[in-house]
Amino acid sequence: MKREMARPSNRNLATVKELMALTHAYRRELFLKETIPINQFIDEYPALKTSAGVKAEFGCVLGIDKPVKMMATNFQKWVGKVLVFASSQPVAREIMLSLEEAIEDSPLKKKNSD
Repeated sequence: MKREMARPSNRNLATVKELMALTHAYRRELFLKETIPINQFIDEYPALKTSAGVKAEFGCVLGIDKPVKMMATNFQKWVGKVLVFASSQPVAREIMLSLEEAIEDSPLKKKNSD
């Protein structure tokens, strides 16, 4: 895995992904039982330096495919629910009005009108 990730181009990402999946249980156990500096851990598993590697790791930890997409979808759902709830609260309504006023009085609009 280290050798493949050390290549400047034409990495066999399928092999890296497979090796990361195979070593996940060991990495998890090691991470939970040992005190290892994160830079040493990443040096040992260089795929974790990439966004794809981190996404795959989250997927393994959570036991789901495409965890970032799932988190984004859930976030959007919860934002809507929070905003509906917040709009029913007097303090939140005042904050929302202040935010709307701040957006209307944005520095860009003032700069353009000068």
